[in-house]
Amino acid sequence: MSSPSIDKASENQSIDWKWLALPAFLYILLIALTEPPFIGDTPFYAGQLAAAPGLSSPVLWEFGHILWRPIGFILSPLFQAAIPDHIAWTHELKISYGLICLTVLSGLISTVLIYDLSRRILRHPLWAMLPVFVLVCGDAFLSYSHSGMPYIPAVAALTGGLWLQLVPKADQRGGQVTLLWSSACLFGIACLLWFPFVFVLPAAVCARKFVPLRNGGRWEWTQAFAVLVIAGGVVTAGVVTAAFMAGVHSISGFRLWMSAASHEWHQNRQWLRAVSGCPRLLIDLARDGINLKRFTFKDPYNPVSAAVIVRLMLWKIGLFYAFLAAVAVLAWTSARTRPVLILAAFAGLPLLAFAVLLFEPSSPERFLPVLPFLLLAVAAAWAVAPTPGMKTKWLRGVIVVFVLALPVMNWPGFAGSFSPESRQAHARLDDLRKSAQPDDVLVTINLQDPVIQLIDQSLFDSANRPAPFRNHWLITIAAEHAHLWRQQFAAFVLQNWRENRNVWVTKGAVADRPDPDARWVEGDNPAVHWKDIATFFRSIQFDQQTARPDGFLRMRRSSELEDRLARLSGEAAGQTGY
Repeated sequence: MSSPSIDKASENQSIDWKWLALPAFLYILLIALTEPPFIGDTPFYAGQLAAAPGLSSPVLWEFGHILWRPIGFILSPLFQAAIPDHIAWTHELKISYGLICLTVLSGLISTVLIYDLSRRILRHPLWAMLPVFVLVCGDAFLSYSHSGMPYIPAVAALTGGLWLQLVPKADQRGGQVTLLWSSACLFGIACLLWFPFVFVLPAAVCARKFVPLRNGGRWEWTQAFAVLVIAGGVVTAGVVTAAFMAGVHSISGFRLWMSAASHEWHQNRQWLRAVSGCPRLLIDLARDGINLKRFTFKDPYNPVSAAVIVRLMLWKIGLFYAFLAAVAVLAWTSARTRPVLILAAFAGLPLLAFAVLLFEPSSPERFLPVLPFLLLAVAAAWAVAPTPGMKTKWLRGVIVVFVLALPVMNWPGFAGSFSPESRQAHARLDDLRKSAQPDDVLVTINLQDPVIQLIDQSLFDSANRPAPFRNHWLITIAAEHAHLWRQQFAAFVLQNWRENRNVWVTKGAVADRPDPDARWVEGDNPAVHWKDIATFFRSIQFDQQTARPDGFLRMRRSSELEDRLARLSGEAAGQTGY
């Protein structure tokens, strides 16, 4: 039996449009039933938008996400007027809620478009739900669809550009030109929403060259080049405009503006991190990733055995790479589907090189730009008919096992308030409220502490009414200046004391060893060690504590400690901006 033709499958354009309700329903259902493990910098964006005096404010124009803040600022009055107070009770929360609504809508658009592209590759509209299921159950897509971050709108713009290239008929020259310009502009917008999308831009402009879904056939290379030039022009115009609005007037200033988009993020051992970083596109490895780091870096405080890694995590990573291999082998077996696989590799390899060589490969969003191409490759692989004498059924079996396991693997990360960790974080905050003043600030060791996650990531949780606790985490492990945590903390405490706020530090900071639930990994950053944290905080006096053993200690304010902190904070002057 011969492999099905993508061209032939795409000739049937009379598929009932009511099928589009199926992927839309699945997406909406999952959004309603899940809570994201993280929403990124959504509160940070909302605070900037609320404080910005006007569209010309430099804070709105960041190199990494050029369009997102301006879009949010323009729509802020609408958010303020349309969102009821019982849903979002402050100006910043209304902006956050509005940004989240934009990403939810973008996720819905992406889901429907991926389904429509997949059903034109596959022989039956039900099979097109296979790549859609991978999309909506995937960790990065589902997480950021709940957030107010620009990643999913960028995916929607990229997918929209691909759809305009591959699906609509344009028999007349004028129609072809319109589609060419429209898709190019969407590709440029995707890059302006998140700049790393430029690394998949060469693949995006070649989509119709590799994936001929219409009777019109493939594009000529000149047409693909024209799309690249137009998209590049859109990106260039956006970058130049944003730089001007940000007050950049020199080459050196442009470099500083561009480098500021990294937020001093600086990882180490990139290739090693990429092994578990790539699967994070689809699989939530939050707790498992901590265990893998503890095993890899031989954490002496919370040692993890190889058996535990295999039982809890390694099988997930292995299943992910087995899934990729099965998709690649299946798609490669057919001359009709092979170009789709090549297109996915053309998109993925530059992005991988960027993540490993220029940035960091362990965050879930790093590989989102390649997601539409990967899903088209999944559809193409499934379109290959079983061939006698081949092991296609085993390869299909691997794909099916991965797809069925995906929601099982990811559910713990999306359980939200149903998880024991969330209930414990609520109890710790309730305990602190009995002793602390409303304006006091709490300090944890790192961003991963469940209390910080509850405050900063669950914006609309009852624990954050009427106002969330002010908070600070001591160390950002991946930050370039993580070794200056003492100096940064000293400046932070002094600033809060000047504003008459007490500082409460987690009790774990004075312990001999980090609590396993604190998600500390000794050796993750060679410049930072737990014994130094414990030694530092044991030298500080505290005058009050909360009841729970995992609670907080209030720093005792004294002239002696103030002098010591002032000397420390002065050491960081000119190095970190404190």
